[in-house]
Amino acid sequence: MDLAALPAALYTIVLALAAGQDLRTGEIEERLLRGLVLAGVAGALVHSWDRTAVQVPLLVGVVALLLNRGGWMGGADLTALVALAVAAPAHPIPGYSTPLPFPVSVFLLALLLATGWLAVRGTTGVLRSGRWQRAVAITVGVAVVLWSSYGSWDLLLLLDLLLLALLVQYLGRLAEHGGAPDPWSEVRFLPVVLVSLLLHLASGDPLGWFFGVI
Repeated sequence: MDLAALPAALYTIVLALAAGQDLRTGEIEERLLRGLVLAGVAGALVHSWDRTAVQVPLLVGVVALLLNRGGWMGGADLTALVALAVAAPAHPIPGYSTPLPFPVSVFLLALLLATGWLAVRGTTGVLRSGRWQRAVAITVGVAVVLWSSYGSWDLLLLLDLLLLALLVQYLGRLAEHGGAPDPWSEVRFLPVVLVSLLLHLASGDPLGWFFGVI
């Protein structure tokens, strides 16, 4: 058995348990969050570290923290995304060809899925409430930051992060006057992260296929 695959398997199992609990109760037990952290640490110990391996957790952590501080994402979501960024190598599976590190691709696809789900639920009034529009704005902002990060950690990326922070703050203020501050409040985000991860494991490169189609 490939020892390098064990942390990824542990992470996926714990994430599935946490996602199931999120769907049932809306809360995540501390032991499951500790399990995600443990899987992340274990993954960090078995894969090689280079510039990308350092840059990816920083990038995912900063973007997720911005969303968390803006009230768009919960602490469990932040923990799960950072743990994945630490645990997974940049390109851990065969057939992966998107010009983004694997955890970044999982993060971005999860945002696209969550925003798409809100569009599907638009007939219930989500679109008219402005929640979906704010989710689209956040998703576009995150996508710009993540795509611009590929192969670089320079002034342009830092400027993109600053603009994303301002976008989160601005949309958060709008939401205070127009409803729930979480644009994905109609969606349990942790299960969406699990779906995104499973799609990557099953197909190799779903984000590459998506952008290829459009």
